[in-house]
Amino acid sequence: MGSRLRVAFQLLYLFVRFNKLKAIPDNVCGLTRLRELVLNDNEITTVEMSDLNCLTNLEVIALHRNRIVTVSAWQSVRLPNLRDLYLDQNQLSEFSFAGWNVPALRRVHLFDNNLKVVEAVSTALPSLKTLRIYDNPLNCFWVKAVTSKLHARNIRDIGNMDCEQGSTFEAVEHMAEMAEERKERQKSTENSQLELLVRLLQQQTNSDEKLQSIRRDDRRQRRRRRRCSVEIPIEFHSEKHSESREKERKHLRLLLTCWLVDAALVIGARSKMKPVPPLNEEFGPRSAGSVRECGEEELVD
Repeated sequence: MGSRLRVAFQLLYLFVRFNKLKAIPDNVCGLTRLRELVLNDNEITTVEMSDLNCLTNLEVIALHRNRIVTVSAWQSVRLPNLRDLYLDQNQLSEFSFAGWNVPALRRVHLFDNNLKVVEAVSTALPSLKTLRIYDNPLNCFWVKAVTSKLHARNIRDIGNMDCEQGSTFEAVEHMAEMAEERKERQKSTENSQLELLVRLLQQQTNSDEKLQSIRRDDRRQRRRRRRCSVEIPIEFHSEKHSESREKERKHLRLLLTCWLVDAALVIGARSKMKPVPPLNEEFGPRSAGSVRECGEEELVD
C-alpha cells in the first residue's frame, strides 16, 4: 500500500479519457508533481479552475470534447507553469481570463463552442503565442478589437476568426453581462465564505464558554480542597485540646474522691468517740509534692 501511495504522489502524467467522468476528481490535489492533466472525451459539465491552484507544476490541461458549459473561478487562478489549455469542442457560451495569473500560458484552444467574446484574452496572457477560437459565433466588433491588439503584440498565430455581424453595442452589452455575472458569483462566494466564518466564530465562542465553565468548576473544586485542608487540622487540634481537658477533669474527680474518703474516715472515727490519729500518723508523712495511694490510682498533691 505504501509503495502505491508513493507512486501516486510521484505521478507526472494523468490520462483519463473515455470514462464518462462528470467532474474533475476531488483528490487530484494529492498529485503534487503532476505536469499533464488529460481528461478529454468525458462528460464533464463544470470546471472550477481555482481548485487546480494546488497543482503548481501543471503544464497541460486538456478538457476538449466534454460537455463543459461553465468555466469559473471563485478566486484568482494561479498556475505559474501552465503552457497549454485545451477547452475546444464543448458548450461554452462565455469565457473570461480576468483574474488569471498564468504567466507561462502560450497555447489556448477554444474553437467549436458558443462564444461571442472572450474577455481579457489580449491583456491577461503575457506569453500567448497561439489562439484557436474559430467555429464560434464571435462578435465582429470584438474580433476586430482583439485582432488589432494581438497583432500589436506580434501574435500572428490566431487562426481564422470568422465572425457574425454584430454591433458595438451588442459586444459591449455582452461583456457587461459577463462582468455582472462574474460579480454575482464572486458576491455569492464571499457570502458563503462569510457564513462559514460566522459559523467558525460561533463554534469558537461556544468552545471558549465551555473552557471558561471548566475553569470555573476547577477553581471551585480547588477552593473546596483548600477549605478541607484548613478545617481538618483545626478539628485535630480541637480533639487534642478536648482530650487534655478530659484528662484534667478525671484527675480532679479522682483527687476530690480521695479527699472525700479522707473526710469520711475522720467523721466515722469521731462518731465512735475514738481518738483519731493525726493524718500524718495514719497515712504517713505528707508534704507538698508527696505521692499516696487512693484506690488503685496515684495522685500528686
